[in-house]
Amino acid sequence: MAKPAYRAGRDQAATSENVELLTGQRGDKLDKAVTFRELNALGLATLRPGAGGIYVPGKNPDLFPTGVYDKPHAPVNVQASGAFHTVLVDWDGPTYRGHAHTEVWRAETDSLPAATLVGTTIANMFSDAIGKGAKFYYWVRFVNGKDDHGPFHGEHGVVAETSRDVQDILDELQGKIESSHLAQELLKPILDVPQLSAIIDETKANLAALDVREKQINDLLNHAQGALGDNYINVTLIQEQLRQLINGYQTDFEDFRDAVFAVDPSTGEITMEAVNAVRSELGAEITKVSQHLDAVEAIVKTCVTRAEISADLEKITSIEQQIDGINGTLSQTATKSEVTAVGSQVTQVGQELDAVKGTLSQKAAKTEVDEQGQRLTVAEQQISANANANSATAERIEQLKSELQFADQAIMSSITELAQSVASDTQALAQKMSSLEVATNGNTAAISELQQAVSGDGQSLASKFENMTVSVDLAADAAIGATLAGDDESNRQRKATGQIRREQKVLSDQQQAMATTIEQLDAEFQTESADLRGQIITEQTVRASETGALAQRVSSVEAEFKAADLSLGASISEVAKASADADASLATQIQQITADYQGEDERLTAQITEESTARANAVQSLANQINTVSAVAGSKNKTFFQATAPGTGMGTGDLWFDTANNNRPYRYSGTAWVATDDPRIAANAAAVQTQSQAIADLQNGAQAMWTAKATAGQITAGIGLIAKSDGTSQVALSASQVFVFNPNSSTPMAPLFAIDNGQTVIAEAIIRKATIQIIQSEKITADYIKAGVSITTPLINGGQIDMGNAFMAGGAAGFGKGGPYGGWGWGWHSIIYSDGSIYTNKLNAEGGYVKNMTMNNCTIEQDCVVKGTVYADRIVGDVYVARDYVCSTNGRQVGPINVCTIKVNQPVGFARTLTIPGLAGLVGCSVTAEGPGSGTLTRENWTEMLVEVLMDGAVVKSFTVRVSVSATSNPSSGPVTRENEIGPFVGDITIPANREPTVVVRIRRSAGDGWVRSDSTQSGRVVMFKQGGSLS
Repeated sequence: MAKPAYRAGRDQAATSENVELLTGQRGDKLDKAVTFRELNALGLATLRPGAGGIYVPGKNPDLFPTGVYDKPHAPVNVQASGAFHTVLVDWDGPTYRGHAHTEVWRAETDSLPAATLVGTTIANMFSDAIGKGAKFYYWVRFVNGKDDHGPFHGEHGVVAETSRDVQDILDELQGKIESSHLAQELLKPILDVPQLSAIIDETKANLAALDVREKQINDLLNHAQGALGDNYINVTLIQEQLRQLINGYQTDFEDFRDAVFAVDPSTGEITMEAVNAVRSELGAEITKVSQHLDAVEAIVKTCVTRAEISADLEKITSIEQQIDGINGTLSQTATKSEVTAVGSQVTQVGQELDAVKGTLSQKAAKTEVDEQGQRLTVAEQQISANANANSATAERIEQLKSELQFADQAIMSSITELAQSVASDTQALAQKMSSLEVATNGNTAAISELQQAVSGDGQSLASKFENMTVSVDLAADAAIGATLAGDDESNRQRKATGQIRREQKVLSDQQQAMATTIEQLDAEFQTESADLRGQIITEQTVRASETGALAQRVSSVEAEFKAADLSLGASISEVAKASADADASLATQIQQITADYQGEDERLTAQITEESTARANAVQSLANQINTVSAVAGSKNKTFFQATAPGTGMGTGDLWFDTANNNRPYRYSGTAWVATDDPRIAANAAAVQTQSQAIADLQNGAQAMWTAKATAGQITAGIGLIAKSDGTSQVALSASQVFVFNPNSSTPMAPLFAIDNGQTVIAEAIIRKATIQIIQSEKITADYIKAGVSITTPLINGGQIDMGNAFMAGGAAGFGKGGPYGGWGWGWHSIIYSDGSIYTNKLNAEGGYVKNMTMNNCTIEQDCVVKGTVYADRIVGDVYVARDYVCSTNGRQVGPINVCTIKVNQPVGFARTLTIPGLAGLVGCSVTAEGPGSGTLTRENWTEMLVEVLMDGAVVKSFTVRVSVSATSNPSSGPVTRENEIGPFVGDITIPANREPTVVVRIRRSAGDGWVRSDSTQSGRVVMFKQGGSLS
């Protein structure tokens, strides 16, 4: 046979020529290559798909019918395990005879019709390289040497998923962290509460309204005092009047009487005067009565005066009355004056009526002067009423006043009241002012109150202002102490003061109703070297309008100590606010506690802030709470913590920590804020903040979050929890180092779990399942290790290798579980012992030769050529023939019906046994239990079938089969119907020698009201023993 004329070489010409030779385009056609497709089409080979889409050729079992081939069974214990790139599918080895290989099918969903064949293997496992992050379902079935396919292991596939690339997972986690609300919250700097300081500053600014009110009271007080006139009695003037009266009667007289009556027609004046004077050795008495009438001025003036003079007493009593018809006034005055060698005393009572001004004034005063000092008491009242075209006014002024004046001190007390009522064409006003004042040698106390009610221009206002002030002058005590100490402290004006101011106001107009109170408590004490002050400010406001309602309370508690080179302060500020409108409701509470120390060259501040917020609207509810603890140590300059640059109150060298930029520090240059990187500044600021938040949203569900953050300078650490109603939750840590340790351990500082420099360190761990891309280990101890691709090692010592259907250990190996040869607790079909002995009951040899071998129980399936002598003690063999039959199809009936016919061919000279399986049709019956009115009802039924086996028309075997059925119903179920069918096994009959009969299986109903029937589902294999015939 000539060799093919293939051309050597790898150049293009050689390759082209060889391809043409192999495809039969040139040269000898016998050199044309044969393809797998052609071999398979000719039946010379079988093809089985392999991994990667290739086909593996095999022998056609029909051409090489060697061995025994059982029908493959379904694989059992199929498992699939995913690694990083591959999936390892394994199963228990087959137990049937004639196994060839195993097919592995794959689909993206759990659907067998969608699966495709991905490979075959002769081992009990299969490795499928599907890449990272893939998920597939797998099915497995066995194939025997005759290419018979067995069933799949199940309807549902086993699922396996390869691990995603670790870097992809890290990238995805980073993306989730970047998008996580919790992580973003932890990355935020410590939150400032700027609205608190702003609201507190606004409240303090509202104290100016108290100052305005205080000035208003002072103005009204001055008005009242101005309206009352001079409160003092001019004692000297009254005494001078007394002397003039006496000097007018210097004439020597014992008794003197005179009366004068003068009329002046030109002026319309009439003057009447009567005098009575009596002189004695002890003194003189003068009584004077006068009346003056002036028609032109319309004035009537009446005066009665009595004077008494003695050696040790000068006394005058005077009563005056003046009527002014033109000016509409009536004034009355009664005066009593006494002068002695010890002192003088004046008492005066007066009243004035003014019809033009509409006023009534009353006054009572008394003054005493002696060598110890002067004493004054005054009681005054003025009532006025006026009206014009546009307004009407009524007013009452009252005052009580007492004074003591000594050489070294003055004591004063007064009570002043003003009541006013005004009605005009634009508004109505009613107000009342009262003032109580006392003063003693520089020490004062005062209580003032102003009440107002105003209505007009579509609004009404009611307000009340109270002011209580006390002051003690410490200068005298300081002067004594300083003199004793020999310093200059006596020059320092020191006081101890206390004040309570309160304003209450209620306002209502066309748009809103509002009520507000503001209260200030202030105490200050000036020591020899420092000032101490305490203050409480409270402001409360409620407002309601057509669009919403608001309630707010602001309070500030402050204490301060100031010395020449030292300042300490502490404060507690709180804001509580609640609002509601048609769209939402909001409640907010903020509390801040601050302590501050400022020395000559340093300043330290500590602060605790708590903010709570609750909000609800039509689609969402929110609850949030933030707690912040902070401390700053720095220079004596001011330090600001806020999100925007301070615009007022700063000086050169002040510090500002930008809370919106991770507390970045800035220093004020005098004109601008300049960023500074001085690490000492950042290192001196620290804060801790916790936040709790709960949100419920009709669209986005609910979530709850808790965070805790700590900041020192520009270094931040935090921990957070978040849970959402969508089933997700997160726990986040933000720190450069994380440690977990056991405080009860003998080495409590040894970390059980730690994260440092981007690495996780675990001392000991119990992990049920883990995905690790790269493992570097000193020692691995495991019960099972699976490798999807390969295991590489320079040396394997001892141990065992379990390949599912094969096992190796101790120099021995077993193959094919289920055989008679024992080893390692299993039976093997083939085993190689450590001494080299081979035992197998599944030896298939297609070539070679056998020498010096003893064979027991050997079966030769096909013709055997024995060239030597066959020695046999005996040959035993009941050889049989078998054929599969199905019953004919016959519907439900009484019968009889022939369900199966079997023809025995080729008569032999001996009897044969024919075994017929379940080819006798079915017998069935039904029963119905009607729905009872109460309780339960059970019905039963039964039917019998007669089975006959006929051989050439004669019955050779018969038997009966009985079926029964029952049904139970109750009132809720209604009528219930049940059916039951059974099919019998026929058994053996004997075929006589030298016969080739026709055997018929016939059935009919022999009792009951059921039925008999048959169809192709009743099938079976009929077997005839003793070779020599066939079945048809």
